[in-house]
Amino acid sequence: MEGIVKKEFNGAFSNLYKNDTAYVFFIPERDFKEVRIVGVGNAEVFINGAPARAFKENEVKMITVKTHVKSGQPCVIEFRGIVLVEDILLRK
Repeated sequence: MEGIVKKEFNGAFSNLYKNDTAYVFFIPERDFKEVRIVGVGNAEVFINGAPARAFKENEVKMITVKTHVKSGQPCVIEFRGIVLVEDILLRK
């Protein structure tokens, strides 16, 4: 797996790491209801362990995911596959 870009979120870098199955963005505790991910690749997306959407091969798109994250809890976004993340937007 390769091709993840580390982005800056609201002035602070998220923690990005690779585990055995995925690349993971850890977004610290913050209040938001939606995550919009802009990227291209071939990967499944999971939010806090629940399957969300998928990027199909070589398809550039924005996917919107309702997070269902309670106020003040962190959000973990996993990409299982190869994906280039151009941007991640958090919406309240």
